[in-house]
Amino acid sequence: MSPLCPLQRPRPVPSGGDAQPLRSDSFEHLQQAYASESELPVFWTPAYVEKRLIEAAYVSDRSTKKPGPKAFGNNWPDIMMEFSEVERFEAERNAFFDERQFKPDAAAVSRADEALAWIPAYVRHPLQCDAIRLYAAGKAFGIPVEPLLANRMKRARRGMPRALLQINADREQQRRRLAAQFAAEANERMANLAKRRRRPLTAEQQAFIKADVQQRLNEACQPFLRMEKDDIRPHHALPGKCLAPATYHRMRKAAAAAIADALNFAEVPIR
Repeated sequence: MSPLCPLQRPRPVPSGGDAQPLRSDSFEHLQQAYASESELPVFWTPAYVEKRLIEAAYVSDRSTKKPGPKAFGNNWPDIMMEFSEVERFEAERNAFFDERQFKPDAAAVSRADEALAWIPAYVRHPLQCDAIRLYAAGKAFGIPVEPLLANRMKRARRGMPRALLQINADREQQRRRLAAQFAAEANERMANLAKRRRRPLTAEQQAFIKADVQQRLNEACQPFLRMEKDDIRPHHALPGKCLAPATYHRMRKAAAAAIADALNFAEVPIR
């Protein structure tokens, strides 16, 4: 087991009790995140990339946060507790502070810094970035991702009417910009043609140029037509975020594979 895993540290317990492992049931998910030197693969694989990202999320959390408040300060009134509640509270608080006081070594911090730079460097798709970050954080802290995705879906469905208004406003603004651009182009074409011929254009010539520009404008505005209520989808309300478990797993695997391929191509040493 890697020295990074907090499963090896004893937990302080109230007097009269036996020492127990520090929340062993809560840290089982971290056993897969730390690989010994004998477990290093021959080349970068998606599974090992995921392990490194899980380790980076855990190490980053333990390297930056403080174990408690800076100083005492509380405006809440004191409350009466039963002795059993006090004993349980003291045990949980000691376990929490013992866990938070754990600090990774320099090698772990170096590996974490390296792994945290992979996602912005090698993953281009926003859904893949979101999925691999969710996976690493969920595995590192033992948080299930499915409830988070369900909550996201609820938020997206509630935000669909507002997203529809915003999308239509943005598309209308884009159509106005395109119309101004093509109108300036039509005026420039007519002015240049009249200058070369040294006489004003006829009505038929102006109509021909305007019809040509109008056709091209209509083609350019096709992606920016007004969206109807039936066309709006949850991903429009939360763009760049995974909402469905199937999408999450597919994007997570694609992101890990993309990172592994990039690391193998760049011949990055495995550690």
